[in-house]
Amino acid sequence: TLGRVLGDSTDEGLDARTSYQFLAAFFGSMLVWPVVAGAWTALAWYNRAAVAELAGWEADWLELVASSSMSGLTAVYLLCFPVFWMSGKAFAAAWDVWVDTKKAWTRVRFPKEEKARLERLLTELNP
Repeated sequence: TLGRVLGDSTDEGLDARTSYQFLAAFFGSMLVWPVVAGAWTALAWYNRAAVAELAGWEADWLELVASSSMSGLTAVYLLCFPVFWMSGKAFAAAWDVWVDTKKAWTRVRFPKEEKARLERLLTELNP
């Protein structure tokens, strides 16, 4: 959305619009994910008692890996980024499998008459 807004606001032409969209796609994650990680960290802080009860930890679970709650919150914030990276990798892998499966099903369901016609047309193109 940011790339589209910036690209459409320029009068530089199609090349500049594409450049804005590319830069927004390339650097957009550096703008979005720190904000999301901050929101997750704030949720961890406000719901620390519920998280402790759910996990079976003590109420001061943020101090398990650090000496203070602030250090624990910093650890939560920093650990969000590998989680985002792993979820992105998992989504990309699952998406590839989904697209490949859809193509395979399309090939399987392709009528035999159409396959024969396609092969005949391809042999006419490449004698």
